[in-house]
Amino acid sequence: MLTLMHQHAHVHPHPFSSLEVLLAEPFPHTPQEMLQLEQRLSTAAAQTADQMVLVQLTRTHEAEAFVRQAIAHARAQSPVPLVHKGFRMTSVLLLGGTRIVIETPYLREDRRGRRGRRRRTRGPHGAGCYPVLEVLGIADRVSPATRSEVALHVVQAASYREAAEMLARRGLACDVSSLVRISTATAETSSRLRDAALAAALRLPVPPHGPLAGKRVRVSLDGGRVRTRRRRRGRKTAKGRHGFSTPWREPRLLVIDILDAQGQPDRLRLPLYDGLLGDAEAVWALLIGSVRVLGAAYADVVECIADGAEWMWKRVERLSTLAEIPASKLVEVLDFSHASQYLSETIATCRTMPKAQRPTPGAVQALAARATAPGGWGGGRDGSVAHIGHDISEQGHPTGLGLCGDACASHAVCDAGEG
Repeated sequence: MLTLMHQHAHVHPHPFSSLEVLLAEPFPHTPQEMLQLEQRLSTAAAQTADQMVLVQLTRTHEAEAFVRQAIAHARAQSPVPLVHKGFRMTSVLLLGGTRIVIETPYLREDRRGRRGRRRRTRGPHGAGCYPVLEVLGIADRVSPATRSEVALHVVQAASYREAAEMLARRGLACDVSSLVRISTATAETSSRLRDAALAAALRLPVPPHGPLAGKRVRVSLDGGRVRTRRRRRGRKTAKGRHGFSTPWREPRLLVIDILDAQGQPDRLRLPLYDGLLGDAEAVWALLIGSVRVLGAAYADVVECIADGAEWMWKRVERLSTLAEIPASKLVEVLDFSHASQYLSETIATCRTMPKAQRPTPGAVQALAARATAPGGWGGGRDGSVAHIGHDISEQGHPTGLGLCGDACASHAVCDAGEG
């Protein structure tokens, strides 16, 4: 890894000298030589770009007015008084894999006049801040572009180790502990910004020209199961480790996407995915804020698709009251797989009916398809289940709506014909 000091930023009057040296080399004769040439050029170009970034950062610190403005902004945003502790050295990892060491103003919490023993350890978010770097988006000792690249690889890779190997291939060397630190800090910052934006969306009017205005929108909710690890307090085991428990929790995921005229996902527009491990109220607050920010109230149709979980459907009216989506545009849909499951369970309650007279799985799926298809049965959720029972009885099968039938009556699909 190349390390540069910002005091020596003026040493390179010709930042492209390293590239010119490679240009003077003999042309490649074999595929292996071509591969090596491309890799050397890519590395040299990235390091040259990092040198140019260092020059710009040096100019930033030489602008006294900009430095004073950054310090004033940091003090205005801090909940506690800050004191200027002079200039300190810190490192920053740039996108080309160069770690620069730069001297920059440092602010710390002003503890003068406080009573009690002086704290000797750092707080959970560090002991101070670098206002000039933070106003440029540089935090956690990485530049904004580096943070974006690290976050992308951490999300796409199967593990932190794999992400580190993928980053190393592109010349950005970063160990696993640094990846964990950067990605965790990025996730925490993103969550705070998201919560602030959603809270503001509840106070501000719905934008009439948002991304969802005039579109056919689908909102999907679902929950799952995942084990979490909680460390137990107390003494360590004989192997020097703390014991832990693995309780089950329910992650909840929401998806907001745009459909085309045929009811299929629009491939030209990426869906919005979000989720959390909070309770039902938290995920619905996330959904309400998201659809308000995106302007779903001015969409042509908003289809809410989910399974039969009670925590979803008993709150669906909030899309009209809190998200300001007109009831005439809101369509509630039970997904096909759960409709088939509920119908199968309903038929299974008919214990007196011989197996030969029971509908086949194909017939059950056909009924579920009619229930979940646009232009299918109407009359709301109760009416849909009534039509299902009517069709079953017309085929010579008793309706037999028991507890599962009641669940269907509470959560079945309503008419999507207008969608």
